[in-house]
Amino acid sequence: MSRIRVNLNGRRVLALSCLLGAMFAVGVASTSNGVAATANPGGKPPLKSTGVSSAATPPADITTFQLLDSALSEEAPSSYAGMNLSGGTQVIHYVGNTLPQIQAIVSSTLGSSTSATQPLSDITYVQATATLVTLNSKQQTLDQQAANLASAGVSLGIWGVDIPTNTLSVAVVDLTPQKQAQVELVTGSANMAFISIPALPVPALSRQQDEEPWWGGDSIVGPNGPCTSGFSVHDSAGGWYDSSAGHCGNGAFKQDGNGYGVTVNTYYCNGCSGDAQIISTYPYSAEPTVWIGKTSSIDAADVTAVQSSQEPGNAVCFDGYATAGSNGLQCGTIYRTGQTVRYSPSGWLIKDQTWATTTAGTSLAVPGDSGGPVLTVTSGDANAMGIITSASSPNLNPPYIWAFYMPMANFDFDFGVSPL
Repeated sequence: MSRIRVNLNGRRVLALSCLLGAMFAVGVASTSNGVAATANPGGKPPLKSTGVSSAATPPADITTFQLLDSALSEEAPSSYAGMNLSGGTQVIHYVGNTLPQIQAIVSSTLGSSTSATQPLSDITYVQATATLVTLNSKQQTLDQQAANLASAGVSLGIWGVDIPTNTLSVAVVDLTPQKQAQVELVTGSANMAFISIPALPVPALSRQQDEEPWWGGDSIVGPNGPCTSGFSVHDSAGGWYDSSAGHCGNGAFKQDGNGYGVTVNTYYCNGCSGDAQIISTYPYSAEPTVWIGKTSSIDAADVTAVQSSQEPGNAVCFDGYATAGSNGLQCGTIYRTGQTVRYSPSGWLIKDQTWATTTAGTSLAVPGDSGGPVLTVTSGDANAMGIITSASSPNLNPPYIWAFYMPMANFDFDFGVSPL
């Protein structure tokens, strides 16, 4: 089933584009393995109906059933409307005045077979208005147009040939006359049957389980362990990337165990004026939005400004996954700018860091927060300030009431990218 993002007042949730809550009560056309045909947005070719309905219990002589379905499909495509099973009786559907032709094919097929044992008396015939070829063609057309219908607000749940009723049965999420009319513009109105199904809510996306286009504040794991994604950034060619701390490692990253992206460029060395990298995410997709709440929430904010003026005394909030994901944004004030910080245990000196402090008695950042966004939130929008690089305290033990970050201004200088 495909998944679509829905924006609700700037907050993103995950919604199913379809609900496969239950099969049709009777006569859903089966595929060759007996599984009801469903929407298939995964790119694989849809399975074609064999003309066999799964609505009833198969008879003892399934060989007869298979022989007749194959023969009628091949020899009388313009007359044959499919078969279904009713107890031990095989029901053959035909169109127009073609019953003699159909009966002749049945008699010839059974007469020439040494494996079919079911008597002709166990076969009944029902006149229909549409051939199986016609119904299969309707289904294939709907397979091809399902994505376009979804874009127009018509979300299909399940559709398939219903042989006993000689229709293409279509389940539509929250069916209305207008939605039905849109489907019939694609398939035609003849031999169509509709039912309405509800859309089911599903768990929201979060920092822990995100998907493309990626947001800042995600939990990611790089070559050097757990970190947090920073602000999404773009270059002059329009390519979007995510960012994180350079010390998170140079290489491949994962998110919730799945592929996330790979380092494109990094700026991290002994004596460097920064600690950052940009990551080309799969599939080269990111958005200028950041999570700002706990992992259990869907709180997020669009990045609408870069706070260029950052002076001692200014408010600042840290948005690392490990800390903010558990307790929400951790906020304090800027203490000093342009600081050089000695990293432990490498002993490397990282220059031009901004130092923030808090009097709240809780950590501004902890291991796992590296690379996460540093920001302020105004009227629901995020102002980008930098990314988390390190943390400490007067006694070097938690709570880490001191935290350091690389200002966003350095990103443009080091990588030629911007969050806006």
